Amino acid sequence: MSEIFSIVCQNVTVSAAQDVLCAYAASTKKLILLGVELAANGQTTVGNYPISVKYLPATVTAGSGGGVTTPHNANPAGAAASFTARMNDTTMATSSGTVIPVLASQFNPINGYYWQPPSHELEIISALSGAISLHLDAAPAGTIYLSATMWVKEI
Repeated sequence: MSEIFSIVCQNVTVSAAQDVLCAYAASTKKLILLGVELAANGQTTVGNYPISVKYLPATVTAGSGGGVTTPHNANPAGAAASFTARMNDTTMATSSGTVIPVLASQFNPINGYYWQPPSHELEIISALSGAISLHLDAAPAGTIYLSATMWVKEI
């Protein structure tokens, strides 16, 4: 049975390009990205920062500089996640395969950012032992305080 999880970071300090959130699939289950949300706290200046969702296909090495975040099942009686997640990594995750940017956009800290696939056929799916990363592609002007959520289904 598939389970839906949220991966969250809340009010983290960001001053560099980084993996805001990254979900690392287990060797037994794939992940489907259902949506992402990104917001900033206390911002008064409009700025557009490039962001992307990246797919890391194989032999993934986790990023560093941030920390572990626990995936939470949307169903309180549901199973625990078999995948792991990290947040706020300034050294980004790497892959022995080609890292593929599957979504590119701009994040405005005043307005925030929300994405979900326009149809089920366009969902982003990881391979076994792959990863999906929500990535801030450029350093912000000064320090911003980000909160973000990724919703993933484990299949």
